[in-house]
Amino acid sequence: MFTPVFLILACSAPELAPQTDLAGAQPLASGPAIEAQNTPLPSAAWTAAVPLTLVAPGGANLVILDRLGVRVEVIQIREGRILVQCTGCTADSANAEGWMPRGVLWAELPLDDDATLQASDPLTLALRLRARWAKGIGIPTGSTADAMCAAIDQGWKIDANQAVVTHGGGEIKLSRTGAHWRLSQTDPAPASPTRGCG
Repeated sequence: MFTPVFLILACSAPELAPQTDLAGAQPLASGPAIEAQNTPLPSAAWTAAVPLTLVAPGGANLVILDRLGVRVEVIQIREGRILVQCTGCTADSANAEGWMPRGVLWAELPLDDDATLQASDPLTLALRLRARWAKGIGIPTGSTADAMCAAIDQGWKIDANQAVVTHGGGEIKLSRTGAHWRLSQTDPAPASPTRGCG
């Protein structure tokens, strides 16, 4: 009796371990992915997808980030994932460390002197504002650059036409009109002991 050799080989091939599922949403827009930058690590980055899950080294979900633009510190970049510390997370998840998928973290945007301060997506506008405030440009009276950056780094609650950061009784609000997002409200952020613009 003839038994084809390829069937025996196919049946005896070792099974590959399943890849850890790094749960995450698709990015909301195309931006400067942190893994495409030549910046030394550790390096600051911001989440560009919602919701996004921070996964422990063993595969358990640590934190589900339901805000856009939460600041993380990128510690390591691997082929399929990125190790981060969530410096923008608050309460019990403050400074949580775990893995995120590639393609969902944006690098810092350079200072843009665009006087209109508008963008086609809320994260681009938020990071442009942050770059300006970090340089001391347009900071609301009664606040500081570090306080405004710390407020932004907590991330934005997003709906179809609005992105909001709440802080110490105030709000920073971005609103969409047509295809463009603009800054619509800037309450001064109080002095904050957390990480600032650095």
